[in-house]
Amino acid sequence: MLTLEEAHRRLLARAHPAATETVGLADAAARVLADPKVIAAVDVPAFANSAMDGFAVRASDTPGALRVTGEVLAGAGELPTIEPGAAARIMTGAPLPPGADAVVPIEEADERDGRLVITVSALSGQHVRAAAHDTRSGDEVCLPGMLTAPQVAVLASLGAGSVEVRRRPRIAIISTGDELVGPGEPLGPGQIHDANSIALAAASRCSCRASRTRRPGSNTPWRMPPRGPT
Repeated sequence: MLTLEEAHRRLLARAHPAATETVGLADAAARVLADPKVIAAVDVPAFANSAMDGFAVRASDTPGALRVTGEVLAGAGELPTIEPGAAARIMTGAPLPPGADAVVPIEEADERDGRLVITVSALSGQHVRAAAHDTRSGDEVCLPGMLTAPQVAVLASLGAGSVEVRRRPRIAIISTGDELVGPGEPLGPGQIHDANSIALAAASRCSCRASRTRRPGSNTPWRMPPRGPT
């Protein structure tokens, strides 16, 4: 009888990497990248932006009373310049306007009639996500194994629209035992429902192209799924 170690060795000796295919990111979850090393196409984030809802200011103007001269929304293209003594309302994720080097959270400021009173000192860079803080364009990001939802999100942030992945394997599950009958079928003397093959098939479907099960004594002829590209 083969030992477990020898059986494992023989299986690995016959194994080979599957061919590859290109899929969109919406279909990339639970797939394996053909090359786990991904090169960032853009800086992440692409621009300095606010980490809080609040006011974009010059840190050197705080504490103090400032004029509110504009508003910066997420996705804004035209930005007001923050002159000395001025501030602008800013949303989380909005680009940091020229002249500003800090964000004061809305909870720490008091705005009335176009005037903004800040009673605490802000530090340069406070509540600001710097451009390329996470990743620089050209950086290598390694994503081995089956892609998770957060990793797919990382790929999207890096500028990828599609990825090259390994094709899903095709497997067959053969459940043996004279005592087994299919789920939902009547039980005879000494028989039990076949739960293991169902569990294995369900577990495999998240990573395999197709899975089929067969029980001894089944009246339905069993065949492997039609061979596709491998």
